[in-house]
Amino acid sequence: MALIRILKGIAIADNEIKMAELNILKRVGQKLNISTQEFVESDKLTLLQAASALHDLSPEKKQYIANLIALLIIIDGDIDAREMAIGAFVTSMCDLPEANAQQALIDL
Repeated sequence: MALIRILKGIAIADNEIKMAELNILKRVGQKLNISTQEFVESDKLTLLQAASALHDLSPEKKQYIANLIALLIIIDGDIDAREMAIGAFVTSMCDLPEANAQQALIDL
């Protein structure tokens, strides 16, 4: 749920969710077997709580998250400063590695 909360926060940071962003959220939810209820309940977490929950993950999982964040920020063709700010916050808070958005497309 924590990852979905972070991705949803990035997707809505510019006050609109575009179809490309929604498709990524859907694909991540399917890949991670996240139910519709869990998807909705992720809103109960603050971004701080969500980032804290991801801090101690393995390096491989952190790479996956970093890549997804980068992809979500650029997928709609508009790199919004608010999306970047959330991405930077989560990257710092979780000690995420350098991201590769192209790899995220492959991993989805």
